[in-house]
Formats: sequence, structure tokens, C-alpha cells
Amino acid sequence: MSKFKNVDDMIFQVGTTTTGGDGSSVITLDCFRPDEIPCIVASSYDIDGNSNVNATDIQLVGNAWQATIITSAPNIKVHYHAFKVTKLPTNIITQDLFSLVTQNNETIVIQ
Repeated sequence: MSKFKNVDDMIFQVGTTTTGGDGSSVITLDCFRPDEIPCIVASSYDIDGNSNVNATDIQLVGNAWQATIITSAPNIKVHYHAFKVTKLPTNIITQDLFSLVTQNNETIVIQ
């Protein structure tokens, strides 16, 4: 199930999907208007395994955006975040917003 959040300066949708036997799954991003092309970030890390993951083939179907999530292995649970900045400034990725951590729980320092 997806969660939607509209705030003053951005639109945000999160959710999970599981890829099928072919390593792909289609997600619907229906909180974005047709003129709001979302950015999608996906992660496949889960207790049941992980693999390489990409969001691809984003297109407008009717009034909703759809994207295909592909993984390098079948039946992988994928967590995704889709967002679109609606006001300036458009740079929402900053060192203060998040930190990156490796699988060994080592922090990656952003320079």
C-alpha cells in the first residue's frame, strides 16, 4: 500500500512492491498530476534478500504515472519513494536531509 503526502513544496509517495518471476513489477504513481513527472528512488534491501534495482519505463497512462521496477533477481521486495518538488529551490537533496549507510552500517560522508 502506498502512502501519499502533499506538503507546500513537494509531492511524495512511498510504497513497496514485489517483483515477479521475471524480476519486474509495474507501480502506479497516482498522486502526481500529468504535468508533474516524479523522480523515483528504489531499494531492494530486505531480510529476504537483495539485488540490483532500477526504475525504468516511466510513462503517463490515463491520468496516472506508471513505472516499471526491475531487479537482477526474481521475487524481490522493493521499497520505493517517488517525489516531485513543486516550488523553488529545486535542490532538496542536502547533507542535512539524509545520510548514506552501507550494509556494514558504515556512514558514507557526503563532501
